[in-house]
Amino acid sequence: MALAACGHESAPCNLTVVGWGGSSQDAHRNAYWRPFTQQTGITLREDVWNGGIGVLRTKVRGGDAEWDVVQVEVEELMLGCEEGLFEKIDWQALGGRDAYIAPAVHDCGVGAMVWSEILAYDGDRLKEGPRNWADFWDLRKFPGRRGMRKTPKYTLEVALLADGVEPSAVYGVLATPAGVDRAFRKLDELKPSIVWWSTVAQVPDLLASGEVALSIVLLIGAGLLMRSFFILTHADLGFDPQNVLYFRLNLPSAYRTDVDVTRQKKNALTRQLLDRLRALPGVTSVSESMLEPPIQYDWSDTIIPGKPHTERWETHFEVCSEGYFQILGLPLLHGRLLSEDDMNAQRHVMVVNETFSRQYFPGEDPIGHQVKLQVLDRPFLDAPHDTYFEIVGITGDYKTRDDQSRSWRAFPQVYIPYSVQGFSWRTYMARTVANPKILLKNIEQEVRANDSSAEIESSGTLAGSLQEFYQRPQFELFTLGAFAVVGLACHYDSSGAAKASASRELRETACSRMGRLSTRAVKSLREILSTVVSSTARTVAVRSDPWSSATSPKYFPGPSVATTCSCVPARRTTSTFPALTI
Repeated sequence: MALAACGHESAPCNLTVVGWGGSSQDAHRNAYWRPFTQQTGITLREDVWNGGIGVLRTKVRGGDAEWDVVQVEVEELMLGCEEGLFEKIDWQALGGRDAYIAPAVHDCGVGAMVWSEILAYDGDRLKEGPRNWADFWDLRKFPGRRGMRKTPKYTLEVALLADGVEPSAVYGVLATPAGVDRAFRKLDELKPSIVWWSTVAQVPDLLASGEVALSIVLLIGAGLLMRSFFILTHADLGFDPQNVLYFRLNLPSAYRTDVDVTRQKKNALTRQLLDRLRALPGVTSVSESMLEPPIQYDWSDTIIPGKPHTERWETHFEVCSEGYFQILGLPLLHGRLLSEDDMNAQRHVMVVNETFSRQYFPGEDPIGHQVKLQVLDRPFLDAPHDTYFEIVGITGDYKTRDDQSRSWRAFPQVYIPYSVQGFSWRTYMARTVANPKILLKNIEQEVRANDSSAEIESSGTLAGSLQEFYQRPQFELFTLGAFAVVGLACHYDSSGAAKASASRELRETACSRMGRLSTRAVKSLREILSTVVSSTARTVAVRSDPWSSATSPKYFPGPSVATTCSCVPARRTTSTFPALTI
């Protein structure tokens, strides 16, 4: 259904695909997502999650279901389909159920990979490792702790395999109460040596054997994340986002009729509105564009005569007016910029940035060369199809977000006149000498005076968009540092446990509750730790993530109250263990 909806949008369609991250997501990107984008031209945005039916329920029932395709486990698929969280698949439109592997077909999903649960060990420490699950259980032959996933799924199966049950009979045995008891009895043999796959909730029991190291890692991680956050927020974007207001119009149905009429009406509206905005006191420059930079962008594959290529040449593109370069302060390096005459004449000309020139024309002068943006060939778009644009100028770069490395970088970028197409959003920007929000009322009046049926759909400032964008990594930094302090506090406080052994149980309860503030916190920390290990700051602000929302004054008291309440059951211990008051 998401793909069908894309075909009826008047603007380029973007879909959000969500996976489990890591090598699994890398494999899906190479096997499915990139080929899909190459064949359809539809942009796929990536996100990562850690699973959980509760997350899906919150998104769908909260009205913020921005995910289009999600990688789930079987139980999540079955529950989500029963509860109406997923759309039903029209299998006839996909060639029928018989075209797929039978076990992979479901009313609401399709299998995406074939995989196995395997036994792994450190080859540097064990010259000859375990060969089967019975060896995994052999503590004499292979001494040491065992890591196991904290879930009955797969864990009970391997326990029965270790107990001698034939693979073909495992699920028959598990289907009986006696079989389940047998699996748990086998797990009891390993119980003292099992380290379950989890993160923060093991604080009291693991302090002596590793929690101190974890806390120190968290503290070091907070320092690394602080450094990454500083670099992220102080990066030179190539333009000044201060004092730039943007707004997008909600156009009435009169602007969505015949293609030629629509384009002419939109172009006339843009020219009249730009003239009105330019005349407002305090406005130094104005512009029309498709999206507001630097967070929002769209891209296309790039076709250049005489330069064949098999891989995708991803180029960011913007349809804009002549004032766009002045708004962002982009310098002209060679040739000329777009002009008002280009807009009025609807010329097929293009300005490219320095990265585009260097990447696609190394050692050459790109001026005068022809370039086609493949995205414009989509039949449902009001755009010049099978059309080549002549390069007339080169500008300096500005940076946009890189979804892969979660950082800022300069991509190949091109700019074409807004007047040659009618499909895009009409976003207007104005640079001012003072606080741009002060002008918003005046701008609303000018919009109504120009066309009483047009309304401002959304508005903001470029600086405000960046501030919102930075909220997620900022809160991750706060959370990571807070949990590091709590972990260390619990550790150093426990050094006096010999003098207060009677209070040990209460202290463990308090620390463990602090470590289990919420399932969300644990999942958030898991993401953050992965980020620290890869030395990459996650920078995408997810609107539906309550941890991002919690940074606003409206919701910030929530975590504070939860933290306070988690300590209340152990309040009697705070006189003996003052650090627990943290």
